[in-house]
Amino acid sequence: MLVETTTHQIGEASGAKITVRYQRGIPPVVNDGPMIEGFRRQFQAAFGPEPIRDTHESMGAEDFSRYLDHTRGALVRLGVGLPNRPTDLHSASFDMDESAIETGIAAAVIGLLGMIADA
Repeated sequence: MLVETTTHQIGEASGAKITVRYQRGIPPVVNDGPMIEGFRRQFQAAFGPEPIRDTHESMGAEDFSRYLDHTRGALVRLGVGLPNRPTDLHSASFDMDESAIETGIAAAVIGLLGMIADA
């Protein structure tokens, strides 16, 4: 393993003894296609096509994937950032647009109903 080899080489060069313990992390979220399409249809029927945006794949860990080990499902993200204030979601400077909460609740209910109808 490259990480182990490199780490040991760095340790040898500095006289340190290094032990590498690798623990596999959380598996990726893989949305169920029919469920995400059901959500999209129901959400667009309620709010129109404008509020939905496809997003890039994330390299972050998301424990929601553990739920998907047991059932079909889909993870959707709710945009809550403030305009002209770009910050990372997991940072001390993050501040959310609280008006998104109402949309988030409606999206959850509408999406759930859509996914159940299409299941």
